Amino acid sequence: MKSTCPKCQAQIELHLEAVSEKGTAAACPSCKAKLYVHRESFGARAFRKIGQVSCAACGEQLGQEIFCLGCGAPYPEYLVTSPGSKPTPLPKTEGGSGSFSLPAPSAKLYLPQVSRTASSDTAVNRPQNLGAVIAVLLVLALGAAGFTYYNKLKAEKAFVESFVKLTYCIHSGQLRSKDAATKIAAEWKTASVQRTAPHMPAEDEKDFSILATQIEDLQAKTATPPEKYKQSSEAVAALNAASKKMQALALSPSPTVNELVDATAKFDTEYQGAVRNFKSTLPEDLKQELKSASKRYKALQTLL
Repeated sequence: MKSTCPKCQAQIELHLEAVSEKGTAAACPSCKAKLYVHRESFGARAFRKIGQVSCAACGEQLGQEIFCLGCGAPYPEYLVTSPGSKPTPLPKTEGGSGSFSLPAPSAKLYLPQVSRTASSDTAVNRPQNLGAVIAVLLVLALGAAGFTYYNKLKAEKAFVESFVKLTYCIHSGQLRSKDAATKIAAEWKTASVQRTAPHMPAEDEKDFSILATQIEDLQAKTATPPEKYKQSSEAVAALNAASKKMQALALSPSPTVNELVDATAKFDTEYQGAVRNFKSTLPEDLKQELKSASKRYKALQTLL
C-alpha cells in the first residue's frame, strides 16, 4: 500500500494484509513517527484530503475519481494513515456524526407553500435546498459515468482474452494442417506403387474437428468487438479463412502428389499474407497481450 507520512511527508509502503478491520499501528521508517492505519467507507471521502487515502482492495493511492485507477473497483473503501496511536476522527457534521451524509432536503423542496396574500396572483416559495438537489444529481451522474466506464473496461478485458485464444487456435491449426499436408506428400512420394494420397490418421482428424469447434466458440465471443479492435477482428477472420484452406487440403489432398505440393505452397503463401495484414492492424495493447500469451501458448511465437 502506498501512503504518505503525515509528519515528514515521506513515502511509505504498508502491507494490506497487516491492516486489521479495526485498524493497525505502524511507524514511519524515515522519522519513526507513530502512525495508525484504519479503514473507512467511500461515503466519508468528502472529509478526507486527497493523497492521504489508499484503496483497501489493492493499496493504490486514490484520487478524485469514484473508482480505483489501480483495480477498477467502484466506490472503493479506503485506508487512512494518521499520526498517533488512534485514528484521526472525521470532522463533525451538523448532526454531530462523523459519517458522510448529504443535507436533508427541506419539506418546501417537495411541498411548496402557497403565499396567502391578498394579491390575485398565487405566489409559490422557491425551494431552499436547490444546492442539495444539484449535489444529488451530480453524484448520480458521476456514479452512472463511473459504472459505465467500469463495464467498458470489463468488456474490453473479456474481448482481449478471447481474441488471444482465438488467434492461438487459428495459428496452431494452420501449423498442424501444413505439417499434415507435407507429411502426406512425403509419404506419397516414397510409396512405389501407391497412386492415391495416404489418409490422415483418424485421431488427427478428430483433433482437427475439436479445434474447429473451439474456434467457432471463440468467434462467437468476439463477434461484437469494441470499436478500437474492429480492424484486428476483421484481420483475424481473414487469418482463419486462409487457415481453413490448408486444413481442407490436409483432410482431402489433391489428386496427384505434385498438385498437393503446389497447393500446400500456394495456401501457405496466402496465409503468410494474411499474417502480415493481421500484424499491421494490432493496437499496442493487443500486441503486448499476444507477446505475453506466447510464453504460455508456444505456437504464437512463430506468429509474432
